[in-house]
Formats: sequence, C-alpha cells, structure tokens
Amino acid sequence: ILYIEDDNDIRNKLGEFLSSFFKKVIMAVDGEEGLKKFNEHEQNIDLIISDITMPNMDGIEMLCEIRKVNKEVPFIFTTAYTDSHYLLSAIEQGVSYYAAKPVDIKKLISNIEQICTIKYQEKAISNKKQELERYLSIIDKAALISKIDLNGNITLVNDMFCEVSGYTQEELIGKNQNIIRHPDMPISVYDDMLKVIKDKKVWKGKLKAISKNGDTYYVNSTIFPILDDFSGEIKEFIDIRFITTEYVAKEREFKKKVLNNIKMTKQNEQALRDRIKELEKFAGKVKHINMIEERIEQKAVENINLTKQLKHYENMIKQLNASYDEMVTKTNKKVSVIATEHSEIQKENSYLKEELKKTVLELNTVKSEFKKLNERVFEQAKKIENLYDVIKFNESEIRKLKEGN
Repeated sequence: ILYIEDDNDIRNKLGEFLSSFFKKVIMAVDGEEGLKKFNEHEQNIDLIISDITMPNMDGIEMLCEIRKVNKEVPFIFTTAYTDSHYLLSAIEQGVSYYAAKPVDIKKLISNIEQICTIKYQEKAISNKKQELERYLSIIDKAALISKIDLNGNITLVNDMFCEVSGYTQEELIGKNQNIIRHPDMPISVYDDMLKVIKDKKVWKGKLKAISKNGDTYYVNSTIFPILDDFSGEIKEFIDIRFITTEYVAKEREFKKKVLNNIKMTKQNEQALRDRIKELEKFAGKVKHINMIEERIEQKAVENINLTKQLKHYENMIKQLNASYDEMVTKTNKKVSVIATEHSEIQKENSYLKEELKKTVLELNTVKSEFKKLNERVFEQAKKIENLYDVIKFNESEIRKLKEGN
C-alpha cells in the first residue's frame, strides 16, 4: 500500500495501523514524493491512500499523473475538505472511496476489505480467462472449428479445419457446409441436427466427411447455437469437430495437453486457496480495530479540544483586528484633522511671513527715515549750537559796546 499524508502525526499513526494489515506500507509526505515512489514501486502497489490538500503537488494532481500510466490501481482519498470540485475531480479519475477526516477507521477498513475482495475476484477472473484462452488455444490446434450462419453457410474456419479438409479459407468462407458432407451420410442425420440446434440446444454426433481430394475422414462433432445477447434469438452456430481416424495420435496429444492444463488449474486453485487464507487472516486482524479505534477516538477528543482553543484564539484575533481597525479609523480621522490644521497653519504662516516681510521693510524704511531725521536733528543741533555761539559772541560784543559807551 502507498500512503501519502503531509501531517506527520497522522501519517505515522495511521501508517503504523495499516502495517498490521499489509505486508508493506510505503509512505510519502506530499504528492510529488508520492508520485516518485509510485513510479519506483508500481508493480508491487495494490492500493493507494492519499490526502488531497498537500504542498508541492496535491492529491488530485498526483492521481492524474498516476492515471496516465495506470488506470486500474484502487485509490482512496482522505481529506478534511468536502469541496464539490475535489469530489468531481476524484470521481473523474476513478477514486474508489472518499473518506472525510477525522477518518472513521471501521469504514476505512471495510472499504479496504471490499477493494481487496474486488481485486482478488478480478485476479481470479483474469486467471480463469487466461486459463480458458489456453484451453481454446489448445482446442484450436487439435480440433476442426467452424462458424455457420442461419443458412448453413460457413463464415469462419480455423487452420486445422483447412488442413484436414484440404480447402483454403477462401475456398470455404461463404460456401455451404455440405461442401464437406460425405455422399454416404443420410440426410435424416442433418435434418435431426438442424431441428436440435434451431431449438437452441447442443447437438452431438459422429459424422462422415470428405476432403477436397476425396479422402474420407470421421469426426465427433459438437454444434452450439450462439444467441443474441438482447433478443435471445440464434445468431449463428459453432461446430467443433475431433478427428477419430488417423488423427487419433493428435487427439491423444490434445488430451495430454488438457491434462497438463488441468494440473496447472489445480495448482492455480491451490494458490487461490492460499490467498483466501491470507484474506481470512486479514479479516481476523480486523477484530483488533476496537482497541485502536479507542485510541483514535481519544485523539479525536484531543483534536476537538485543540479546535475549541483554536476557535477561541481566532475570536480573540478577530476582536484585536476589530480594535485595530477602529484605532486605525480614529487615527486616520485625527491625522486628517491635523493635516487640515497643518494646512491652515501653513497658510497662516505664509501670511505671517508676508506680513513680517512687509513689517521688516516698513521697519527698515522707518529706520532709514529715523536715521535721516536724526542726521537732520544733529545738523539742526549743530546749527543751534553755532547760533548759540553767535548769540553769545554778539552778546559779548554788545556788552563791550555798552561798556565802551
């Protein structure tokens, strides 16, 4: 069995459980590794169990690649998802069973048992088919086989028929079977034959025939009517004849081959009985499922508790996300208000800068005028001082004049 699961805990525990039922369990961690191991062990893999959602390559992609080289290997999916897309893809690729997680072990084992039973039956049918084909091959080499339509015309002959009759296939196809009927054979025998086979029964009898070169030979003939699967009406007849004269040696050789094949068949039957015993042992192991199932149920309870904790944390995260979103919204509003105020302040600042420039210019103008005024005052003061000196001089002169008079 090939088991693919990316969860280490589940893979190890279920893999250990499966090892008690299968001779070998090959495990992989993802679809890419699973495909690689399938290609390495394809001839020995009887069943694949795989998760769907995995890294690198999911279960559906892996199954599609496997189906390109093997259309028959049974496949079971285990997954926690029930998406219809996955279900349809799985059905299209011929999945045998779809197990939802947590896996019901009893159901899984029951389905594995059904799949193994079907594979066993298919193998038994295949063996029987091969055995039948070997018998038919032997009969084809030792018997004269022909097909006849409702009008008695030959539609098919084998090589042995041509060899004994002396005719080629081209000479026989389309001709009436009377081409090899010996003139000594009474018509009543053929009338009786026709009556029996048209009544949908098998006719058996000994016939005298004549070859192309006129040699006489005797055959034990068995004629089967072939019925239409739908209408149940006769479509054609198959005539199987065994030589009873000089070809007795070949007949004995045929019997010897049949006996050998019977011996082989018995050996195959013994192998099948051994396989049945193995399956019975497999069924006996199923009795131990209850104990393992209890362990699985305990693990399921633990998983439920973990799930509750996870939901609690998820709710906390949702609340924190909501608080964060509210805080971001408020902050954005404040930022918007601050940005508006900042814009207004920038406008006011620009206005004040302009006013300051004007004030500075006016102040500089005032300073310049004040400087000029100060210079004029200084000049006036000098003039006044000069005038004062003149006045003092004049007063001195006046006093001198007065004193001289």
